[in-house]
Amino acid sequence: MSIYQLIDQKLLDHQLEISRLEARLRNYRGLKSEPEVRREESLLRAVKSWRLKGFEHFGYREPPPLLTLFPKGKRYPRKVMPGATTDWDFSSTNWLLDTGIYVSSPSSIRFGVVTACYALCKYAGTTNLPQGRLATWLRSTLGGAKWRIYWRNQAAVGSSNVNDTYLYALPPTATSTWYLYEMIGGSTNILTSGTSYLTGNFSLNTWYKLRATWWVSDSQLAMRLERLNATWEKVVADYVDTTPTGGATVNRPGIGRFAESSGYLHFDDTEIWGP
Repeated sequence: MSIYQLIDQKLLDHQLEISRLEARLRNYRGLKSEPEVRREESLLRAVKSWRLKGFEHFGYREPPPLLTLFPKGKRYPRKVMPGATTDWDFSSTNWLLDTGIYVSSPSSIRFGVVTACYALCKYAGTTNLPQGRLATWLRSTLGGAKWRIYWRNQAAVGSSNVNDTYLYALPPTATSTWYLYEMIGGSTNILTSGTSYLTGNFSLNTWYKLRATWWVSDSQLAMRLERLNATWEKVVADYVDTTPTGGATVNRPGIGRFAESSGYLHFDDTEIWGP
């Protein structure tokens, strides 16, 4: 599948997601309380306003952003990040584009061992997303290494610190403990954690698609982590931060890993959505 077809599919999937949310609210399917209903209603309003802000497939040669002509002459922007090495602020050089392991050719991004490495997106339109979604494919070679997904990171473009951010830290095998963190001024606040996943553990050396979604509901920040398994399923329970933090002009998403001593982590075909 070409990169053009990939993006067309993502736009279609987005419309299907809106239809799914609308159907769920019509029937209140799986919603057990008034706060849950209001949260889903706010998510629907948010998702309807979101667009594909950027798509990174971590290739060496990528096309520039362009416009596609859809039926009836309506034009939609295609947000392709043209430079896998220049659209991100990296915290270290402990990464490479891996041409042997990927979801879509020619490569994925691999984060190495021992030294922490994370990347914050600096592509135009992705640097201030107080509400949004990051969906990505990921893969691990050892169970102790943790994938990290960041959002509402307040580091200015050109820097890559994680002193003020939200993040999920996810080991493939949850017995190693997963975490939802809020970092404030460099101090770590564990919002929630656990040693089991709602969808079961992940297998090593296997690609999975996950998405983290954050949106404002009743002036609170709702956060959801899902895994694609035919349909999107929650990996852990939703969390609502009643006193959310975030910058006025900087709220950046990102991906990465901590300084575990073993195990490579790969990411590929990363989508960023927002208003």
